[in-house]
Amino acid sequence: MKILQYLCYFSSNIGKAIDICVLANSKTDEDFSYKLLINKFNEYSVENNLNITLSLNLISKENSTLTDYELAIESLLLKKSKKYDLLYFDNTYTTTLGRYFLNLEDYIPIEHINNYKDGIALQTCYYDNHLIGLPITIDFTVLYYNEKLLQKYNKNYPRTWDELIETARYIVQKEKEANNTLLIGYNGMMSDTINSSFPDLQSQNTKNALTKLKQIKEELSSNEIFKSNNAFTFRNIGKKYILFGKNWYTPVLYEDYKKDILPGSKNGISGSVLGGYNLSINKYICEEKRNAAIIAFKFLTTKEIQKSFMLESKQYSPITSFYDDEKVCEVIDCSLYKRLQLVQRPYSADYGTWSSKFRNKIYKYLYDSSISLSNVLKEADKITSEYSNSANSKKTFYRLFIIIFLFSIFSTFILI
Repeated sequence: MKILQYLCYFSSNIGKAIDICVLANSKTDEDFSYKLLINKFNEYSVENNLNITLSLNLISKENSTLTDYELAIESLLLKKSKKYDLLYFDNTYTTTLGRYFLNLEDYIPIEHINNYKDGIALQTCYYDNHLIGLPITIDFTVLYYNEKLLQKYNKNYPRTWDELIETARYIVQKEKEANNTLLIGYNGMMSDTINSSFPDLQSQNTKNALTKLKQIKEELSSNEIFKSNNAFTFRNIGKKYILFGKNWYTPVLYEDYKKDILPGSKNGISGSVLGGYNLSINKYICEEKRNAAIIAFKFLTTKEIQKSFMLESKQYSPITSFYDDEKVCEVIDCSLYKRLQLVQRPYSADYGTWSSKFRNKIYKYLYDSSISLSNVLKEADKITSEYSNSANSKKTFYRLFIIIFLFSIFSTFILI
């Protein structure tokens, strides 16, 4: 394996055990994916007498009351903490955390980095023109649909939102007539591409998008369901109560359900928000730990290990060349990945504060019938101006966030 070329440093350190602490976060209390990779390295380390052991410290709801994982990381690293050597973090926090990590271009061969260059996920790994991490996993949004019900009523999978409204309205009504009153037409999941132009916030296209979204909520869902989170969606998919449900991709198979790309404003247009975790190296650790961490980092991000991880976990990889690999495509739906039109989420140090205020303004229109759309858009535009006026360099970011926020919650209504 190519990793052998990186072992020179440890030829003089045989017998010295080095423990590398890995910090990770799980929103679902599951550590399978992390342990799978870490166990692979630890086995490899024993086989090759590296005397390096990776130890996982997983933060989850079960073992911690921590509500903001990335903020906790920043608090530690702001003090130049050496407690953790390798750190996983959500790829939207690169701007916040990037200054605390090694510039990998000084330590990782370019041919190793180039394995990731064709994927959009690598764009989330740069801070101040320095490569401070590599993407380990990618997430994206898809539409889950009850294939059995579509077949029952001889309906095709919808490629536009108008088709989804028509199909869901018809099937939900037919099921009600058959005494099935629990079926949800569309979930919403409002708790948080193709080359095309994006509209301004107060343009007619944006107004059309919000109007369409509200139509879906009122005809196929409800305020409560639209505000629900992904746990609600998966729970009700498991009960077969949802006809169409937008959510993050999971390799879990649900009886009667399949996954596909999200519909668009017209056939051929779709869009999925890119999520996932990056892996970085703490720049404050001592030389001995740094060299050991680099060895581990290179191993965890090789094509061989990433492919093995992909086949075992059935999770999608940021290495795009895998989707032309026959062995991979026997396990993973490569066609789904190739049809995705991924959109990168923006990242900024004050992303959370601003986006929360912006979303709350938009939600006023969705959930309060007494609020006019024009007034809501004016208020949202004012908030954006207040933030972007503080620095011209931020103006582009906030305009981009508006685009992607609308893009993610409207699921490509606004693309034209």
